Amino acid sequence: MTDNSTPSREYRPSTRRGLLKSTASLAALPVVGVTSGQTIPASTDDKVEPSRVECSSPEATARAYVAALDTADRTAVNELIADAGDLAPWSSEEFDWVEAFAFEFERFHGVEAEERAVVGDIDITIGGEDGPPFRYRFRELDTGRWKLWESLDGLRFQAEGGLTPRDAAESYIEALDGTDLEAANELIADDGDLDPWTSQGFDWVEAFAFEFVGFRTVRDDGQDVIGEIDFTIGGNDGPPYRYRFRELDTGRWKLWESLDGPALSR
Repeated sequence: MTDNSTPSREYRPSTRRGLLKSTASLAALPVVGVTSGQTIPASTDDKVEPSRVECSSPEATARAYVAALDTADRTAVNELIADAGDLAPWSSEEFDWVEAFAFEFERFHGVEAEERAVVGDIDITIGGEDGPPFRYRFRELDTGRWKLWESLDGLRFQAEGGLTPRDAAESYIEALDGTDLEAANELIADDGDLDPWTSQGFDWVEAFAFEFVGFRTVRDDGQDVIGEIDFTIGGNDGPPYRYRFRELDTGRWKLWESLDGPALSR
């Protein structure tokens, strides 16, 4: 769930080159705090191996993220995204186009600082061409390492109709909260191991409010992802519920199997 005070952009270019032509007006935010509004240019040695970067600052995380994109290493890219944040990991489908381009870090500019969080712009060249700066929120974790938390106006492409596992999880909880039996069942794969809800089994759902809290990827096998969904039922926290999600031929992710905890289905 994003911060609605700052516009987000989801790229849906008709061609890959269209990505580089996409621009958006960026909301002006005060320059304060950690980075003192300084622009940090690229060093002469930008091609840093992501695994060797100590992400002890937002700028270091930004460099590692761009380096991982340049090597088309989706695992490394997703490791730099906070599990509990509002930026979903890249799915295999939406990452496909990344392999066709060279990415180069140009500079990082701190825009706004909060407690243990920084909003910053990353200037990147894609395929040798300059584009607009990409704005992210970074957060310092308990370990003292910084990760990407949210895309405020960031680089992200999602194919038409595509869903990440996190999107499917959040939409599923929203369907339960709205007591929308049809919408909930549309998010369950027809040939999966998780049975669709029956009208009788769905009756109790109407008596409770459901609220999505977060999603954590436990294992990513490419077409299959095991993830834990945190949500409240009637305002009460419970243990995370673990499901297997599968990417279908249509490019959409759906719930495939309930691995532990209440299946919330019969």
